[in-house]
Amino acid sequence: MFGMVCAAGVKILAGVDFTQRGNLFIVGVSIVLGLITTLAPAFYNQMHATLDPIAHSGIVMAAVSAFVLNLYFTHFSLEPRRIGLRKPVQRDQGMNARKAQTRTI
Repeated sequence: MFGMVCAAGVKILAGVDFTQRGNLFIVGVSIVLGLITTLAPAFYNQMHATLDPIAHSGIVMAAVSAFVLNLYFTHFSLEPRRIGLRKPVQRDQGMNARKAQTRTI
């Protein structure tokens, strides 16, 4: 069961563009925060008791950190977004464009 979940996660991460800002950082921090609960269970003991369900579950901690970091990097960053900076697709203008091309040749 765990292997299937891990394989599905790797398949999803294979489609991520790690050259875009923050994606590698988001994945790295989320994995570390999720693994801390397993590797050092006493790490989150100083947190308030109401945060225990979040802090002591690796999956929840990783998901919350990924959500918050993704929200920060995509919506609240002062840096201009790289979305929409692709070269515009040149569309065929119909018969007029074809006639213009044949005249210039």
